[in-house]
Amino acid sequence: MSTKGHNMAAKKVSRSAVRRAIDAELAGPEIPELSAELARILGRYRPDGVDEHTWNAVRPHHADVMTRSGFRGEATFTKHLGVVASFLVWRHQRLQDLGPGAAFTYPSIDAYCLHGMDGLDERTRNDYRSRLLGLAPKANPDLVSPASFETAGYQHI
Repeated sequence: MSTKGHNMAAKKVSRSAVRRAIDAELAGPEIPELSAELARILGRYRPDGVDEHTWNAVRPHHADVMTRSGFRGEATFTKHLGVVASFLVWRHQRLQDLGPGAAFTYPSIDAYCLHGMDGLDERTRNDYRSRLLGLAPKANPDLVSPASFETAGYQHI
């Protein structure tokens, strides 16, 4: 069989291209910048009912997650401020890691939804869970998706 006209050799990559790819991998994902208005809102935000000591411990992690969120709209950003704050405050009160790699995992979010939202109605709990799950891949770029299971389907007897 003739290979005439077919390029069977692999494409050669330049050293500078390899170096750029390695540098990009080592630098990690690019964190989006907040608009001036969202940065102002974030800077002035303080959740109700949270003491100063707790908020001082949680605030840097809260700001990091909200910056990583990539939200551009003021309404969406504002709605997530309280959800993220309550989640991180709950973790802080239990002496759990607040870093996005530890906090924003599916099991951590599920634990918060099961045990951290006592007294909230089911609709609010579902809303918080949905917001946190949507934010998790943005906050934690190393997040591993939960395993999905395939059923055998209908088995005719």
